[in-house]
Amino acid sequence: MRAVAVRDDEGRVELITEDGLRHRALGTAIPASLLGRELWLTARPAAPPPTRRPAGPPPAAGPPGLLVTRVQPPPQPAPPRFEPLPPRTYAATDRRIPESELRPGAQIEIELPELGRSAASRGEQPIRMLVALPRNYRRETAHPVIVHFHGGLGGPRGALRWRPIVGPDNVILVGADYDHHENERRGLLPLGTCRDQGSRIARHALQILGNSTRIDTGTIILAGYSSGAYSVTDNLT
Repeated sequence: MRAVAVRDDEGRVELITEDGLRHRALGTAIPASLLGRELWLTARPAAPPPTRRPAGPPPAAGPPGLLVTRVQPPPQPAPPRFEPLPPRTYAATDRRIPESELRPGAQIEIELPELGRSAASRGEQPIRMLVALPRNYRRETAHPVIVHFHGGLGGPRGALRWRPIVGPDNVILVGADYDHHENERRGLLPLGTCRDQGSRIARHALQILGNSTRIDTGTIILAGYSSGAYSVTDNLT
């Protein structure tokens, strides 16, 4: 049965059962740490002890007793279970950015349906990448690259935050999205969760960029903000 253990005015332990009745707690002692909490009990009505009463009207009856043989707090509900994304690999791609779009200072958005659905769009659109070319872009120059993973409420254009930091020249910025998953429908994922476990979205984006222009393969920086920072470590391998 279920009951809540409390103390009466005289300091004795009583049990309030689901029907709202109060019972004296007899038998197994209930520790003070469990008072005021819902408990699971194994108990049965206690037979009143035989007593000799003096002549006259009987005294007022106290609450009926319950002989407790086992007491424990109810089991705690299991925490929500997070199901991580299965590890994935992506085949090499020969996709490239059209030459006509590769202009100094250009900001180019590319859809990557082969990688899944976009977390930024709550799964309604394909994964996207943003390529922001520097002001002094030249196809013959091997430019360094920063790949940025946005925060939980952002999108690939979050990579543009780096432009005031690194300056208008030299560096190519790439904004990488991450995959939408059924867990997204349940709200924000637990702190410390890598939302893009097992993905190779950054590698795929760099492949497309490398197919399209020269990049400095010795200077590729992965960066992330908030949720995106957890994706950085998973894309290092």
